Amino acid sequence: MPELTRRSALVLGGALGLAALAIPAGAASATLLGGQQPPAIPLRSVFGKVRGSTVMATGGTRSHRLTLVDILDLGPGPVDPQRCFNLIFQTQGSTPLAEGVYRLSSSRLPATSLLLSPIGRRGGGQLQAVVNRSV
Repeated sequence: MPELTRRSALVLGGALGLAALAIPAGAASATLLGGQQPPAIPLRSVFGKVRGSTVMATGGTRSHRLTLVDILDLGPGPVDPQRCFNLIFQTQGSTPLAEGVYRLSSSRLPATSLLLSPIGRRGGGQLQAVVNRSV
């Protein structure tokens, strides 16, 4: 059985690095396992197109219908409002959603994954997703 030495590890790492550079830009992230597209980077302008509309939130094997009811600023400070905002959703139906990461999608929204957390009074059906891409 070949022995892994520091030298062989460095050679292997260098070869993998060169191979990664040889892959055309975008080809490495074009699809994920199972043929799914990678999640889109969330921008405020993209979510503005679906404000007041229904989006599907899929977590695990279950899907839920949500309405995007508001898009809020994160607060005062030097932040880019395109990349830093708060999304407020209302559940459609009586089943409350647990906090977790959900894949959001609709015909006008590229699929993106966000952490949704219940807010407001218990059983009120509101959820929030905070997007802060300031760093």
